[in-house]
Amino acid sequence: MIVANGDKLACDVMCKGFTWNLHKEEYKANIVVVPLGSCEMILGVQWLITLGTILWDFEKLMMEFTYNGKKQIIRGSHKTTVEWMDSKELKKEIDKCVRLFAV
Repeated sequence: MIVANGDKLACDVMCKGFTWNLHKEEYKANIVVVPLGSCEMILGVQWLITLGTILWDFEKLMMEFTYNGKKQIIRGSHKTTVEWMDSKELKKEIDKCVRLFAV
């Protein structure tokens, strides 16, 4: 995988049909598992293009779009918490993933 600055980042796992909930709405996408360091998840262009028109306000850290006929607003925050599955659940999900090997 090539990242924004042109560097290559190794990725060898893709989870097809990964689902997550955000503001009581379920989203689904194929995701690539990569070592991110300080981030839990990045919503990449592959997912963003499925949303159609998006209104961005970077000063207010806000993103607005329509999903399943409903207006959705995502607001950024400097402090967040992420709830992860327990290790057994996570292993089951990873075991369902398709392995890819990047060249």
